[in-house]
Amino acid sequence: MSCALAGLVVLYASSLKEYSFRNGHSKGLQYHVAPDSSVCTTPDCVTAAARLLQNMDPSVDPCQNFYQYACGGWLERHVIPETSSLHSVFNILRDELEIVLKGILETESERDRQAFKKAKMLYRSCMNESVIEQRDSQPLLKLIDSIGDWPVASEDWNSTAGTEDTRLDETLATLNAHYNKKVLLEMFVWPDDRDSSRHIIHIDQPSLGMPSRDYYLNDGNYKKVREAYLQFMVSMVKIAREDRNLTQDDEHVWDEVKQVMELEREIANATSPAEERNDITVLYNKMTLRELQDTFGLDGFNWTRYIQGIMESVSIVVNPEELIVVYCSPYLDKLNNILPRYDRRTVQNYLVWMLLMERVSSLSRRFKDVRAHYRKVSHAHTYVYACVFYLLNPLFFQVGELIRKIQEAFVETVEELNWMDDQSKEKAREKAMAISEQIGYPDYILQEETQKLDQEYTHVGAGGMHCFWSPCRKREESYLPGLDLDHKQLFFLNFAQVWCGACRPEYAIQSIKTDPHSPLEYRVLGSLQNFEAFSEAFHCQRGAPMNPEEKCRVW
Repeated sequence: MSCALAGLVVLYASSLKEYSFRNGHSKGLQYHVAPDSSVCTTPDCVTAAARLLQNMDPSVDPCQNFYQYACGGWLERHVIPETSSLHSVFNILRDELEIVLKGILETESERDRQAFKKAKMLYRSCMNESVIEQRDSQPLLKLIDSIGDWPVASEDWNSTAGTEDTRLDETLATLNAHYNKKVLLEMFVWPDDRDSSRHIIHIDQPSLGMPSRDYYLNDGNYKKVREAYLQFMVSMVKIAREDRNLTQDDEHVWDEVKQVMELEREIANATSPAEERNDITVLYNKMTLRELQDTFGLDGFNWTRYIQGIMESVSIVVNPEELIVVYCSPYLDKLNNILPRYDRRTVQNYLVWMLLMERVSSLSRRFKDVRAHYRKVSHAHTYVYACVFYLLNPLFFQVGELIRKIQEAFVETVEELNWMDDQSKEKAREKAMAISEQIGYPDYILQEETQKLDQEYTHVGAGGMHCFWSPCRKREESYLPGLDLDHKQLFFLNFAQVWCGACRPEYAIQSIKTDPHSPLEYRVLGSLQNFEAFSEAFHCQRGAPMNPEEKCRVW
């Protein structure tokens, strides 16, 4: 089969060769022709060459649009699935990983550690749709009762729960500590930005019900999403009322839901846009808990009771002199004026709604159905996928040699930067070389006292490409069959093809507003347009789209 594949690649490549060379020379490109003895013909090399050839579009001038050159074939062969709004190389890898994880979770073994057994039990519970359908709304109704009821889905909240001495600070603490839901306020513990050896409590503005503040404040497509979101809320209320055997008063329900939406809109408007929150030094505001209470009273809100209510779940006691980092002073100032204008009923409706909307994935089919219209523009996942990744998130562990190469390449890069002063360069060098290696699974993963796993995310983008370029170019490897590209050109082609993908317009709008990363195409174009080595590798003339006169060197 390897020989057949090799023959196919050679035939395909030979059919492209004349066109590729002719096309390349007409655009001023120079390709390296490898001597036959240096061409790798192992099955792995042939497979790699076939993948590269399939994904690229050699009819495009790489100096005009390298993304289309690298990914044109991939874009032509792949269609966005009906169940998704984004399809990319990462989605395909995710689906393959899902199958692997599904197999692991569905395989029983007596030798499994206790943590594995619990994970598999939780997975089976998540996948047991017959029991989920049988229970239907019972988990939802129990949840509502546990957090002080949902006024809009209750007949007598004002005369029962509404008259009890329930406090906003206690309710928010319960939502955070018991349900991991941060409403109105985001409170978390994280390393101090000005002293990384110390962990400190942070207060920040919250996430919203819809993807970003723009969905509350702007019209056009945002308005359509807003209307679907409102209908989603109304439908959930109606189900809760029906299952509680309450009368359906549509006019009353709509009135209350609109009040909740207005409160949400004001909260969204009070938050700072993402583009204004890039400079941590501007956001950073350290004060004691006592000062926090004096500065941001929030209509009688007790900050000590709120924070202590969260921290007591891990047996930590806070005192008035506890240091707090506030990231959202402007938001708290505005929230101080918003809360007094809304009665407790509307605020409670909002708090419960924010919790319930995240629990729909764990409920029966009819709840998922009422959410379907709202989620049309969202990233769709299969049920199995949701259960698998609810349990297991990817963990990335470095290898020693790779770490050292990255350290060296980073230091080289820092030395070349002309916008960084000598003192900053020295600090950057110290930090880079102070990285400690944790190869494989760290020792603490097997310690009995380990009570939780922190997930670490690895992002490889423009910075990664620059750092990998130096060590990679120091090694010489065999050429790939059927590709008239030298090692440098293959490096950039591989980099670009990682980002091949396409999305629907609705998803593009949402991601631009909510995702700190650039769209896939521009992660390639932006990186390479500002990287001199790319222009040299493909002999792009100065002023070409991929070799602009002015470049911005950050990494």
